[in-house]
Amino acid sequence: MKVTILNATAYRGKQLSPGEVVEVREKTANRWIQFRIAKGSSEEKPLSRMNKEELLQAAEKQGLSIPAGATNKEILALIEGGGEDE
Repeated sequence: MKVTILNATAYRGKQLSPGEVVEVREKTANRWIQFRIAKGSSEEKPLSRMNKEELLQAAEKQGLSIPAGATNKEILALIEGGGEDE
């Protein structure tokens, strides 16, 4: 999920500055939005509302391998749990 940084923070070893737009996992984005570290991008659809094709594209962006025949729920779980959180 794309977010715009509001307050300086570090993510995966990189210092992020206010105004920067970065792609992070939905779980991380939601936490940052909640604590006003970042604001969400209005143009991006939440993972929970994506269809299978959109979920597969989101997984591909994160470099995740999705098993053939995976359900939307399984793909969503892999995306949300796929990789380091911070």
